[in-house]
Amino acid sequence: MQACRFGHWEVVQTLLVFRCNVSKADSLSSRTALHAAAAGGHVKCARLLLAAAAAAGGGRFVNRAASGGVTALHLAALHGHVDCVHLLIDEHADLAAQTLPCVAAPMGSIGAGSTPLHYAAAGGEVKCCQILVSRGADRTAVNCNGWLPVDVARTWGCHWLEHVLSPKSHLPIPKFPPSGYLSSPLPSVLTLARDCGLVLNTSSEFSDGGVDESDACAVCLERPCNVAAEVCGHELCVKCALDLCSVIKSYDVPGIAGSIPCPLCRSGIASFRKRAASEAEDEELEPDLNSACSGGSHYKSAGEHTASSSPEKKRSTDSDQGIILPLYSPPAVLS
Repeated sequence: MQACRFGHWEVVQTLLVFRCNVSKADSLSSRTALHAAAAGGHVKCARLLLAAAAAAGGGRFVNRAASGGVTALHLAALHGHVDCVHLLIDEHADLAAQTLPCVAAPMGSIGAGSTPLHYAAAGGEVKCCQILVSRGADRTAVNCNGWLPVDVARTWGCHWLEHVLSPKSHLPIPKFPPSGYLSSPLPSVLTLARDCGLVLNTSSEFSDGGVDESDACAVCLERPCNVAAEVCGHELCVKCALDLCSVIKSYDVPGIAGSIPCPLCRSGIASFRKRAASEAEDEELEPDLNSACSGGSHYKSAGEHTASSSPEKKRSTDSDQGIILPLYSPPAVLS
């Protein structure tokens, strides 16, 4: 929760790999780590938390309410964090969630029964209100104070929101594509990181002779490939795949929301799978097949075997092959 409060997504990523409890709530305010990330606008942390909840089958995690009935969407809208609002809505956050008559609720003067649109009206961020309205938020919802969202905007001095929040407004509301922070392969690669064991150190493993260089991840060149992208089939190490899905914005591919571009071919990645053992064996056999199919004989002659058995002779032979001797002609003898 502290990592989400301060936006340290790398720490959040590591804790999730080691199976920390995502749904654990604060004992005083009943807020989860998602509430902390949404209040601070840390969309990468929220992205990781939602992926971990999806991997665990927690479909209602995004709508979990804290004290006073406040959801993560309420807090993101109140503080004007557009990216968080956009992501939470695309992750099926409840647009009609209402707060309760509780003193501990933030901005309790807005009134109980307030929706995220009421909180966005108090926050004063135009784009937050536009996203909420475009995705179906009710501009005619009335809270316990009898206020519409536009009334909240007027009370808090946010008069520039009236053209967006007024139920009688005829101005068009822009359409918004899916959030760029949706990441459909993140739950799968997070599960793979837990199963495969995430290598946290960045020291090169090739110097110890433990990893074949031909099997190196093409992104970091330090760890072996152990996951493969669906569709394109390119292979990465699980750490690079996890960082890719945690940081990179997604493609807007029709029918596949949240696909991440492959760093090698730029095609959309919908999920990751564990690298099959047969793929690794095929790569090990490929050099032997190439040498067997080459024009030269696979077996050495007796002379070649004798020359290679002596290191000194081999070095002298290699050095002789690399030297071009000049042509020599003896001087003519004069009679």
